[in-house]
Amino acid sequence: MSVLSKSGLYIQEIADKDFLVKGFQEVAKNPYHKDNNPKGIINLGTSENKLMYDVLSKKLAEPDLHIWRKDMLMYSNIAGYYEFRETIAEFLTKRTNAVTPLDPNKMAVMNGCGSVIETIAFAVSDAGGGPTPPPLSRTCVPE
Repeated sequence: MSVLSKSGLYIQEIADKDFLVKGFQEVAKNPYHKDNNPKGIINLGTSENKLMYDVLSKKLAEPDLHIWRKDMLMYSNIAGYYEFRETIAEFLTKRTNAVTPLDPNKMAVMNGCGSVIETIAFAVSDAGGGPTPPPLSRTCVPE
């Protein structure tokens, strides 16, 4: 019995066939750069807003900020930056005394617990199942 939901199994099944996933993987392996990789791949299937780079780069260049590169402000590998995943894998391997080191190629980094919980619930729960959050409650203060 699989631990994945029907949706998760479907995604797993089509992941190798899906041209978008393959496209992202190919671009991530061989990105175009006018000087370093002029024969690389240019992703024409994803819209990126590069109009604010000049404003953001000035702000990010302030001395009290960490080092930033232009590519950090654009869409990247959908699983997250490899260097970041590698650092997290090393940290968790040491912190948890893992017998087998965690593989950053089998990790995805997401922005916030909500995204992670939604993705896990989608992958392991079938429609009508999965975790159910408590209903919102609003209290009313009489005037």
